[in-house]
Amino acid sequence: GESRARDGREGEAGFSGRLPKDEVQYYEEIDKQLSKLEDGEEQRLLADNAFEQAGTQLIEATGDGVVSRVLEKLMPHASTQALIDMLTALTSGENLAAVCTGAPFPSHVAEKILILLQSRARAGEAPEQIEQALYSTTESVCGDLQAVITTRHGSFLSRRLLSVLVGRDVTSGPSAKAAPGPSVAGGGSDAAAPEVEEEKGEEAAPKRRKTVGGLASKLERGSDTSAAASAGEVDHPEALQGLLASLLTDDFAVEAAALCRNTFAAPFLQSLLWACKDNECVCLGEATTQLVSCLLGGTMLNVTPDQLQQMMQDKVASHVIEVIYQVVPDEAFQKLSTTGFKGAMVHLASHAFANFSVQAALSSVRRPAQLKRMFQDLRPHLAQLLRARRGGVVAALLAGARRLGTLEADAAAATWAAAGALGGEHAGPVPALLSLDRPVPLARLGPSAGTRGKSGLSPLGTALLIQLLQLPVEASGQWADALAALPPAQLRLVAGDAGGCRVVETYLRAVQKSGKKVKAMLAALRGGWAFAAQGGSGAKFVQTCFDLADMDEKLAIAEELLKGRQALVSTHHGPRLLASCHVDTLRRGREAWMQRVATASELRSILTAMVNSSAADAELKARFPCRERSIDALATAVQTGQAGACTLLLHGPPSTGKTAIVRSVAAYGFMAGIAGPSEACQDPWGDYTMRGLWGVHVGMGHAPRVHRLRGVQHPRPLLQSLLHQLKGGARKRGTGYAQDQDCDSLAELLVLLPALFRGHGRAPPQRGAWVVLDNAQRLAGSDLLTGLTRAGAAADVPLSVLLLARQPWSSTAFATSTQALAPPATLEWAAYSSDQMIQILEHRRRATLPAGAAPSGDAATFRAFLTAFVPTYRRATTDLLEVEAAVAALYPAFRAPLDAGRELRPAQLHARVNPLVQRVVAERSHTAAPAAKEFGSGVPCMGAAHDATPGSSSGAPPALASQLPFVSKYLILAAYVASRNKPTADRAVFDPGFRKKARRGAQAHDRMVEAAEEAWLRGPHPFPLERCLHIFYALYSSHEGEEVGEGGAWHDPGAEGGVEDWSDANVTRDCLGQGRRSPGSQPRGGDCGGVDRAATYPPEVLHADVLMALSSLVMLRMLSMSGGDPLEPGTLYRCGVEEGVVRAIAANLKVQLSDYLKLA
Repeated sequence: GESRARDGREGEAGFSGRLPKDEVQYYEEIDKQLSKLEDGEEQRLLADNAFEQAGTQLIEATGDGVVSRVLEKLMPHASTQALIDMLTALTSGENLAAVCTGAPFPSHVAEKILILLQSRARAGEAPEQIEQALYSTTESVCGDLQAVITTRHGSFLSRRLLSVLVGRDVTSGPSAKAAPGPSVAGGGSDAAAPEVEEEKGEEAAPKRRKTVGGLASKLERGSDTSAAASAGEVDHPEALQGLLASLLTDDFAVEAAALCRNTFAAPFLQSLLWACKDNECVCLGEATTQLVSCLLGGTMLNVTPDQLQQMMQDKVASHVIEVIYQVVPDEAFQKLSTTGFKGAMVHLASHAFANFSVQAALSSVRRPAQLKRMFQDLRPHLAQLLRARRGGVVAALLAGARRLGTLEADAAAATWAAAGALGGEHAGPVPALLSLDRPVPLARLGPSAGTRGKSGLSPLGTALLIQLLQLPVEASGQWADALAALPPAQLRLVAGDAGGCRVVETYLRAVQKSGKKVKAMLAALRGGWAFAAQGGSGAKFVQTCFDLADMDEKLAIAEELLKGRQALVSTHHGPRLLASCHVDTLRRGREAWMQRVATASELRSILTAMVNSSAADAELKARFPCRERSIDALATAVQTGQAGACTLLLHGPPSTGKTAIVRSVAAYGFMAGIAGPSEACQDPWGDYTMRGLWGVHVGMGHAPRVHRLRGVQHPRPLLQSLLHQLKGGARKRGTGYAQDQDCDSLAELLVLLPALFRGHGRAPPQRGAWVVLDNAQRLAGSDLLTGLTRAGAAADVPLSVLLLARQPWSSTAFATSTQALAPPATLEWAAYSSDQMIQILEHRRRATLPAGAAPSGDAATFRAFLTAFVPTYRRATTDLLEVEAAVAALYPAFRAPLDAGRELRPAQLHARVNPLVQRVVAERSHTAAPAAKEFGSGVPCMGAAHDATPGSSSGAPPALASQLPFVSKYLILAAYVASRNKPTADRAVFDPGFRKKARRGAQAHDRMVEAAEEAWLRGPHPFPLERCLHIFYALYSSHEGEEVGEGGAWHDPGAEGGVEDWSDANVTRDCLGQGRRSPGSQPRGGDCGGVDRAATYPPEVLHADVLMALSSLVMLRMLSMSGGDPLEPGTLYRCGVEEGVVRAIAANLKVQLSDYLKLA
């Protein structure tokens, strides 16, 4: 329903004939106002007001072309209740009749509301209200179902409702065309390759192949990847049963034959059959049998051949019979196939409409005996079917034989004889199929016959050849030999066709174990690689040939692509193909190209072995539930065309597991023995000289390392540490732990990189490396990001970059600074849904149990609490860590009555804590503080550290520590440090390049202690405005304005799939190898390696905001000043905030205050 065109006069641009002009202008103003609003609450209010106004004249408003589009644009912002009210009004009483029989726009609006309600119900938002609304809508539609489904717009609306009730798309029947092209009987252009559509986001259903029309769907029938063949649990079985009950009446039995022939009712009946196919509900299975019996005019046992054949020969009813053959059980299929085809198989296979039903039956045949009977009827007439452009029946026969593993040789031999009997100018069966139903034979075709993709080859013939070449060698041998025996000019012509290249690719995969045959075919295709690569399927074909070829053939392919580079760069898939074949490297010389290809092949084999490690893969996916498909997608993206110097972007919101999963993938690869013996790189300062760089050096002999980058103004520490880890080894105490090599710029990096990849030092030769840049959006605007992503290609070494970011490549952060870079391959990890959060929280709770311990008895109670609380709280935040903190704080209150011995049901328990839950949700919706800050119980977050942040004060007012703005908090910290430290100490604290003086004697140390005590006794000293601002910007840029609750627990949002302890002590031990962080080192504001934080990354602070916050603090008497104007230069300030309050603020911001205090 979404894709159908708006027809009639109402579809004309600018037409608005159902509402007065002034009212239409009112909705246009609402549309303009919506584009100006950014606050979600304001957008919701605007949308709800518009929906309320439209409800006063519903049919007129939704039936107007302009207003309906405005309402559709407002729907994502409207509240769930507003959507329910609109849907109920549209489908009740006389309005439903107007929706079905009037303009197309009201049905568009109703369908869009159904889709939005389904997505919101899956996200856990008001599921009970939405379910009730769907039941009410179903009852309204069932009130006069036959009248609804026999109208154009009513048919679309009822099919959309059916898809929502089932929980999967059942609107695309097997006869729906996926793309423009010839009919099935003529072998449409979609015959060679069915469309593939993957749903986006982790909340979507598992990846599936969308059921499309045409021959492609017939050949794929019986595969588990078919969407229509996929069965499972129905989302709303009771509503679906009610719809079936309202349809299966005595009146329906009388009108069934007419409905099967109705243009609008027949698609609904097909969707209903797909919805009931093989579902787990027994009642639906019985209803399916009853529905099929009614459609056939009684019962399946009593149906006559004339009835069935008449339906198969009808233009509309034939599509219903197609679905019946594919959904009925085995016994019913045997009865219907015998009744329908006995004595009439050839006639039906040659019929313009009945051949669709024959194809469906052949593609769905269950037993070898059934296929044998059909094959015996068709075998003498295969040549006749090919001449009559009914080759789709032959292709379905071959697909059925291959699927059941029977009659494969007989079917191939019969097709060989039929193709050879076509006669004419064809020089054999293979050329006959390639030019089937084409006026010009293959021998007379050439490059001048048409552009690529229109060279004159038959899509139906290529589909037949693909099926034949996929048969076992015993059956497909003569077909493969005949294809290989074609002249090179004809083979190049076949490879240049969209369907022909798939034929050659199928041949190469079938004979890839025979190196001689592969080499001979690739040699025959020389001279046509650039021409074949100009299309999407051709580019994939050339890539496959490049992977199968030896070094000489690879070189020949690359040289031809280099000659045609100018034409390929302008195509969609050309740049990626040129990169995967390393064409740019070939411009530097053959030796450099051969070295790059060898390195890429070795790296690809290493990555393949890593991903194929089943034990490590299972353990990794067990640690990160709900990210199984994301892990597979990441591994596939790394393997597919990612060998050598490349860039991959993985983006998603915080707490989606990006960092932890990538780290674990690398770690599991080393544990599985992919690289040599792991030798830890002892780099005691490298972890604090950089932020955001994480080098995963595949095959370099090192474990994954994590680095943090304070800024990009001085790239020298980052580049030196990168070189050090690529080279390997440990720093030595005798040299003062100095770097082995100096590297001050990217230019020097390009000079030093080749030596590291040629086997110098400890690194073995010809190995690749991956550099992972976490929080890559922080490097936007710097030359460092551009330089690192181009370093591998510029230095001709296999150095690849994986970017982990919160924004996509098209966001403002990258768009303004990476225009010169080609867009990288992209993976998106969406936020967790409510059901996934519940699953993860239960997994973490089980993981906290001792090894071998049985689950606690309150598992059911804990799940009941999560089911009621998580969907509610997720409306305020999608951050898993905040939800986890709130659960840890609220669950004890939820369970308290049970611990006291009272027996209460889950609904009663939730009612007791519901006011507290609503207050927490409301507070989280309006503040940036974590959800657990209202609770002083000290209940730690599951899987997080139990230690409080060092230096935190339990007596500090929580409101001051949590509710001040970000800027004000950092200003208080900056003022406190400026009042306690001497100005001469600022350089030692904030300058990373500051060198400490030689160690003094014991007397000098005593004098420092005495001076510190005297300074403490004298109290805070004044400081100028300029010094305070310098300290503020240093603190703010170091910690990015992150917060934590009073519990003081450090969290690793990247590890949401597993349980990892990221307490301050553990972080320090991991990064420094000792129990305390050294003064002057950066605190854990960036999670030791760029792990995503629970807090939202703040925008760049404006200087005006800082000065305004400073004035506010003076007015609140948190800062005292000398002078009349707080912002006048030369004004001195003094911080009088108590130490306990300052320490509480520092703990809330995750700032180690002691690292910045240097009193002497």
